[in-house]
Amino acid sequence: MAASVKVSGGCLNSSPCIFTRDSRYMFLPSSMTVKVFSVKTGEVVRTLSTSPEEGGHADQITSVTLNPHNPLQLFTASLDGTIKVWDFNEETLLETHTVGVPISMIAVHKSSPDYIYLTTDKRSTKKIHANKLKYNSILLRYSVKPVKETSTESLGKYTYHQNNKRLVRMIKTRQAAGLRMSPDGSFLVLAARYKMHVWRLASDIQQVQLKTYMSQERITCLAFHPTEPCVAVGDETGKITLWYCFTPAVINRPVTSTLHWHAHKVNHLAFSDDGVYLLSGGEEATLVIWQLETGHRQFLPRLGAEIKSITLSPNQALYALGFNDNSVKVVNAVDLTLKQVVQGVRFIHNAGAQHQEKAIIAIEPRHHNVVLSGVPGALQFYNARNDRHVMELEVALRNKVSRTDEKEIVQPKVDLFAFFGNGEWMATVDSRNDEETTPELYLKFWQWDADAQNYVLNTRVDHPHKGPITSLQFTPSKPDTIPLAVTTSADKTFKIWQLQTQATRTSTTGDISWSCRSSGTFRDQEPTAASFSSDGSLLAVAYGHLITIWDPYTLNLHGALASPPKDHFIKRMTFLGVDSPYLVAHTKDHLYVWNLLNWTVAWNYRLVVNSLTADTHTPYFAISISPPALKSPVVLLFHPSSPVPHLVHPFTAPIQDMTFASPSQHGVCSNIVILTEQFELHELSLEPSEPMVNGIAPKEDMEKVNDPSRFTDIYGQTTISPPQQASVPHSYPSNPRTNLLNVPAQHIPPVESLFETFMESLMEIKQAS
Repeated sequence: MAASVKVSGGCLNSSPCIFTRDSRYMFLPSSMTVKVFSVKTGEVVRTLSTSPEEGGHADQITSVTLNPHNPLQLFTASLDGTIKVWDFNEETLLETHTVGVPISMIAVHKSSPDYIYLTTDKRSTKKIHANKLKYNSILLRYSVKPVKETSTESLGKYTYHQNNKRLVRMIKTRQAAGLRMSPDGSFLVLAARYKMHVWRLASDIQQVQLKTYMSQERITCLAFHPTEPCVAVGDETGKITLWYCFTPAVINRPVTSTLHWHAHKVNHLAFSDDGVYLLSGGEEATLVIWQLETGHRQFLPRLGAEIKSITLSPNQALYALGFNDNSVKVVNAVDLTLKQVVQGVRFIHNAGAQHQEKAIIAIEPRHHNVVLSGVPGALQFYNARNDRHVMELEVALRNKVSRTDEKEIVQPKVDLFAFFGNGEWMATVDSRNDEETTPELYLKFWQWDADAQNYVLNTRVDHPHKGPITSLQFTPSKPDTIPLAVTTSADKTFKIWQLQTQATRTSTTGDISWSCRSSGTFRDQEPTAASFSSDGSLLAVAYGHLITIWDPYTLNLHGALASPPKDHFIKRMTFLGVDSPYLVAHTKDHLYVWNLLNWTVAWNYRLVVNSLTADTHTPYFAISISPPALKSPVVLLFHPSSPVPHLVHPFTAPIQDMTFASPSQHGVCSNIVILTEQFELHELSLEPSEPMVNGIAPKEDMEKVNDPSRFTDIYGQTTISPPQQASVPHSYPSNPRTNLLNVPAQHIPPVESLFETFMESLMEIKQAS
């Protein structure tokens, strides 16, 4: 089976955006591509991308900048160790410079046409603390033109040997935070931790070319003044220091001045072209505009997320602000009004948190949008096919303010969400626990409002369980059936929730709401997962290593399935679609496929499953694994009738979650939507590798089922032995009657078309004498 992949989403803030010379378009790197957005419409007008086989980037792009000698060309630097030159009007790749080391930042200037300055981060084997590795940054100078022979050159007070003739190491430091060249191209500044290194790149007089200045606080960003010999440096305490250290009079004793408003670290600085204004942004979600001569400050507050980057357009009329929720907002510089918003797949990476919450995704049934929980307390609806944000639903109200001290603010989070089959209802579970006040836990049911084209809160249940909720699911959408939902909790109970009408004295058709129908327990154990069968007649609830089967309407226990060993608990499970009798579950190191017709394990594998999802329209299901032998995740597609995967699709990025999308018109099953840790959405469209005749796979495919595959090479053969088949000589002639009876009944053509052939095989035709 073959699969075609469409990629959408991705991180839009790995590098500050760049405007075109006419300020009409802006470039935003996204993974291995560069998207060109129209400032007027906010739409993607073109994408700079080619496959790695055709010369494109093979890893994430970390820096973009216009060619200082030709503003119609774009430089892109990547972790794959290359710098590429693009003609963005023609969407063509012009040139590739192979540096050979992962590139994190670059700096170019028209006064140095032959050189590109860049930094690379190298992970050291030494540890700073118990769980933190030491990272070293190296500043390099790359020669665009080939060097004829190996030479020795002096840069500052050190001598470097050009071993590869084009790459020269200038300095080794720790954790570089910024690399900038002065507007006239005379100076190069590198900020790393508490140090600021300065080089004089063009000078006829002999003097010290390398100078290092110490900062009292850790440096986070820097920017050159466009008209004065000054550099602005932001630090992690929120201070901005202006360093005047580029003239002979102050090079040894620099003059400094300090600006302070930010309560937390300054993430980015940018000067206006005339040098009158300095723009700064950080965690406070407020843009601060400093008038340097008067000290006056102007604020643009409540921007919704932490500011990561600031870019001024060439005509100085626009500010492009990049935020850590993966959005870019374009602001009018005159009246500070919002002109345009480019919203990617929303996520917030909190570097100060102890752990990053894993995002979950689902498909909204009405419009087939991808719904994901990337930001605290909200759900994003994203159109993966058009690669654009649709809407955001705020599940839990919260104050979008920054912390007032060093302690992180605990935000509400959406733990679980699920949709009823036709999309009429959505259920969410949100919680907040700061370990100081009373924990908050809410189960909410939302109804689709056709007029507002949004989900509206219908029922809120405060503290539906006494412990955290571990799973949430609706019954499938069936005509003339009452919608049900099930929740399981760490309080050792599962509850069935039912939609009901609240009639009043004056009206028999009252308001509808959700309430608890029944509650169940099993042997005083803690349930971990629950799933309804495709017809809604059965409910499976996992307790430890046991799967209990219930009648959801009467709560009668039909039986229990045991998957040894006892200390391996069921983590996830799901019934398969289209009235399939199969139930799939996995523990920490096993995958089980149960057949409920005979209550036995159809087949199982010993492997570590990261994600599990089932197609509601076909019997297929998919899992993601991370085999150590491949060092990258793999998506496997199975049919429950066979332990041989129908698809083995490798990924280069770790997978957060995946789900099946809307049913495909041509594929064997619905498309698979995968969310990676880079917040890219990969949609796998599955097509049969060979055409099927009368619904029967070609004989060659069926004979290859037991052949060695990439999957069995990694994990070995399945634990289910293939059925023994008698050896039949192929020299026997085929019998039409036998061939016909061997075909499954659902695949036999109409009787009218078979009658003549079948009767001729029964009766011998007499030859005319």
